[in-house]
Formats: sequence, structure tokens, C-alpha cells
Amino acid sequence: NVLWQREYPLDPEKKLPMWGLAASPIIDRGRVIIHVGAEPDGCLIALNCRTGAEVWRSLPDPSGYATPILIDRNGRRDIVSWTPDNIHGLVAETGQVLWSVPYDVTYGVSIATPLYRDGIVFVSGYWEGARAVQLGEEPAQAELIWQDNTHLRGVMSSPLYRDGHVYMIDKSRGLKCFELATGRKVWDDG
Repeated sequence: NVLWQREYPLDPEKKLPMWGLAASPIIDRGRVIIHVGAEPDGCLIALNCRTGAEVWRSLPDPSGYATPILIDRNGRRDIVSWTPDNIHGLVAETGQVLWSVPYDVTYGVSIATPLYRDGIVFVSGYWEGARAVQLGEEPAQAELIWQDNTHLRGVMSSPLYRDGHVYMIDKSRGLKCFELATGRKVWDDG
């Protein structure tokens, strides 16, 4: 039996993303968090898992395709979300925006799930390349530490992490390994 359902029509002036809504919902402590780009200020919306009641909504950004991630940081649960306009950090319980780093992507293709390891958030896209954001001790501290639009342009698959290194399918060079902290290439199969 269907327990509940919700629909979020977009502003008629805005278009649904070219390939529809593709981000997976995430579940956190009785909330289901969706990346839909609803109006107003509903890029991310948290709903009560049992009732479907809206708990919070946040961000004026349009929807993209990247599934947000949950991270544990300094005793708090945060959400990292990559939209077509920005990389954001939010408080999972309330949707309060903690930090934002601009990253405008062509055709709204924020696709691959962000990666978080060693205090660094990493995203990479087909046209505008990779960004690495170092999170600080304070909730609002976030700084772009490196970017690369020449050698690290991820396609659609999510990057993988192991022992300080990221493995990613690159637009031009196939499988690539690089250091998360610096972006320095270790090897590729091109």
C-alpha cells in the first residue's frame, strides 16, 4: 500500500533538467532528503519518512543530477550537495546552509556523487573539471584548495577513494589515479 506521495511542480519559467530528476533520495534519522529543485527555495527538501510531511526545504539553486551525501563532521551530521551552481554544506537536521563554493556547470550536469574523505569534498564534471574543497574546524569554513579543468574531467561515474588516492573515469584519459589532497596525477591508462 502507498503510505504517502508528494509532487513538487517546478516554476513554469524554469525547465525540468534535460534528463529529468536523477538524484537518489537519501535517508537520515527519520527524514528522506530529495534533490528536486522545487520553488521556492526547494533545491533540497527533507520529508518525514512516515508521513511525508515537509520538515525543511533549502537552497534556491536548480536541481541537478548528483545525489547528496551525508557526512559526520565535528559531532554533527551534514549534507554535501552539488548543484548546477554550487557545492554546498548543510546541517542535515535543519537544512541550514553552512557553506557554499560556486561551481557553475554547463547544461546543469552536476552528475557524479560528491566524495568526502580526509576533510576534503571532491566533485568533478565533464566540461568544467574537478574541484576540491577543504572543510575547516568551524562549520562555515570551506575553502577551494585546488581545481583542474585540463586533466581531471570526470564523466558520469562516481569517483572512488583509497589511501589518499582517488580513482576516476576521465573524459580524455580513461581510468585515472590522483592524490586527493593535491590533484597530482599518479597514473592514467591513456
